[in-house]
Order: sequence, then structure tokens, then C-alpha cells
Amino acid sequence: RVVNDGGSSIIERRFDWGTTPSCSDGWTANVSVSGNYFSYYLGSLNPGTTYYFRAWAKNSAGWSHGRVLSFQTTSCTYSISPESKSFDSSGGTGSVGVTTESGCEWTAVSNAGWITITSGSSGTGSGTVNYSVSENTGKRSRTGTMTIAGKTFTVTQEGKPQIAPTLISPANKSHQTCSITFQWNSVPGATKYRLYLLIPGHSDWLYDETASTNYSYPPTIIGEYHWKVKAYVNGNWSDYSEEWTFYFDGVSAPTLISPSNGSEITELRPTFQWYSVSCAECYELQLAKNSSFTDMVRDNLSIHGTSWQLDNQDLVGGQTYYWRVRSSLPIGYWSDIWHFRVSSNHPPNTPSTPSGPSAGYVGTSYTFSTSATDPDGDTLTYRFDWGDGNISSWGASSQSHSWGSTGNFCVKAQAKDNQATSSWSSCHYITITRNHDPELSSGDVSPDSGDTSTI
Repeated sequence: RVVNDGGSSIIERRFDWGTTPSCSDGWTANVSVSGNYFSYYLGSLNPGTTYYFRAWAKNSAGWSHGRVLSFQTTSCTYSISPESKSFDSSGGTGSVGVTTESGCEWTAVSNAGWITITSGSSGTGSGTVNYSVSENTGKRSRTGTMTIAGKTFTVTQEGKPQIAPTLISPANKSHQTCSITFQWNSVPGATKYRLYLLIPGHSDWLYDETASTNYSYPPTIIGEYHWKVKAYVNGNWSDYSEEWTFYFDGVSAPTLISPSNGSEITELRPTFQWYSVSCAECYELQLAKNSSFTDMVRDNLSIHGTSWQLDNQDLVGGQTYYWRVRSSLPIGYWSDIWHFRVSSNHPPNTPSTPSGPSAGYVGTSYTFSTSATDPDGDTLTYRFDWGDGNISSWGASSQSHSWGSTGNFCVKAQAKDNQATSSWSSCHYITITRNHDPELSSGDVSPDSGDTSTI
């Protein structure tokens, strides 16, 4: 700003500047004034350089200038990330980040006709360059570059192989009921293949890669499938094979075994059984409190084999339950819905270990006793397993038995109310031996005097 106009109006204002204190590199045009201040924007300066400048003012008496001032421009450094990218023959889009100091200018240009900068061809400070790569219809791969902020960005693109795989099975428009093994002919030089699959009810293709020319797949949905294959040869993906379809009809429904339909059971954690069906690798069982299977007890079970025991809770007495089974791998049809009712009666608790002798003789009868409680307060009867292949009839809590041979025998007891039986008790062991008569020698006995001895 002009601090003293010398008694005459200022008629012109300018700056001179340069890379030396003489400010001899440039002389600006007359500049505008705002209030008592005037300024000038000086662009295209070299980075990392000291510049000198001074202000000039002119009145009717002539020119006068202020003292020489200086400043240093920032040294601009540039980096890009990433520095390269690869594309398959179909092309695509990408972006490159530019990192630099604030105020540092840069440009981006493509050096290949098949690489197009779509945005960010220039900038100040850090920024982003977006670009697209066109399809490579040739057989050979190609390489091109872009120059971004003075740095080289490299693009490589695969060529398109000319040989596509030929599909073998499952046959086009066939019907399938088991797990699928996709097969196709090998392509010379191929190091891997990409199998594409469109499953029923979906619009997006799924894919997986394999080095083999076959691929196993257990269908999870019943309906029409579409499939096709590509080959990877010399760094390039081939065209698609033909697109084939097949219809998966689903694995047949299993036949249920137990608990039988309409039965009443006493077990609170029953075992469910069904017949196996061809092709089923895994089964799903549903257990519910209603036939529409909206009030579920167990669901989404994955069972290997044809039986399963309820494992996480007890069923409720007096409740009717519904169950069904199907193959889940590959998917199949549900079995018939069966139902059963859980008796409101509860089985007796396990009896105590029988009490009685731990040793005895062959042919001698010994008595054993046990006891148990019933959750419903029912009257109980008992039976004993004597460990020699004999089980007593139902009766009192104390019963007797004799053994006809030597050995170590497990005696255990079981209780029963009017509907259900308990588990067997723990064993009480008894060792049975033979009872030998005493042996006498001739020297131990002699007739007394006066006695008559007959020989």
C-alpha cells in the first residue's frame, strides 16, 4: 500500500520481480487497487526457488518504489498409487491417486489409444485420475502407459484366446436327481478353468475356478440351472463355451420309521429314525408343535445318517409334536408329516444300586433289595437282572436268586410304574464259588476203647 502519496494523487501502480535482488526478470502491468492496497497474482513459478519483488507507485512527479522483499516457492514432489494395473481381455476401469504438496500443479495424459482418461486430466495438489481400458479383441496381450504428474503408470491387458471349452455333462436340457459333476473337454495350454452357474430364481451368475476339467456340485434348489465355462491360456481368458441348461428334479422324499405316526411315547428325548434315500449325503429334520411348522422345536439340522436323538431339551408331557425329514445335500422333497404325543406320565427315577452280599456259594439263594422314586407318585414294581442271563419277573423291591455256576456277577435293578420303565441301576457285584465239604485223614479219627468197629 502507498503510505505517502507525496502530496499528489497516485496514477499508476506496478511490481517488478526476479530471482535476484535487482528484480529484473519481470515488470507487471498497472494493477488495480482495493482500498489503500494493491496486489498482483504471479503464476507458473519454479518450485524450490527464491523470488524477489518490490512495489512501485507513480504520481505527477514520477515513480517511487518500496524496499525489496523475497519469498521461496515450495519444492513439489509427486507420487502415484498404484503404479500399474492388469486387465483381462474384456477391459474395465481404474483410478490412480496423485499425492503432492498443496499448490503443486500436474497433468495426466494417455500414451495409448486404448487407454482413455475419463476425469482428472490435470489438477493442483493431491487428486485422482480415472481411466478406462477398451476390450482387447486380439489374441496377444498388450502394454500401454499414462504419464501422470511426470510419473509413468503402466497398464497390461490380456489377449483373448481363440479356443473355448466344449461341455460334456450334465447333458444339455437333461433332468438330474443326484449331486452334479460338471465335465468339459480340456483346452490345450489351459492352466485353469472358470465355471459359471446361474441357479434357479437368481439373475447373477456365480463362478468358481478349478484346475480340473470336472467339478462336483450338490444342488441346493430344485429348478432349472444354466452353466458355461471359460479357459485360462497363456495369461488370457477364452471366450465362453456354449451355455447349457439342466433341470434338477430333487432327491426323493424319505420314509419315516419312528416315532410312529399317531403314537404316544414316554421318552422326553426320543430318537427319530427314517429310511435312507438314494443320493442323499445329508438330511434336514424339522420338529414342531404344529403341522404348519411355524412353532418350531428344532430346525435347520444337518444330520449325517438316518437317525437323530433330541439333544438340547426335554419334550413336554401331554403335547403333540410333528416331524418331517428331507435330503438337504443335495436338496430333496419333504417326507410325509408324522405326529406323536408325549405321555403326561413320567418314568420312574433310576433305582438305587441293589444291596446284598458280595460273595456266596453255588446253589445258595441270596436276597437283594433296591428302591426308587416316581415323579408322579405312582406305585412301582421292580425286576432284577442277575447277571447270569436271568431276569426276574416284576415284583417287590426285595427278591432272591441262586446261581448255578461260579463267577463274578453284576446284579442290577429296574423300576416300572403303570406305563413307563426307568433306566437300569448301577451294578452290585457278587462272587460265587463252590462250597467244598471238609476233608478228614485216617489219623484224625480212631475208635475209643470199648467201641465196636466193623471192617
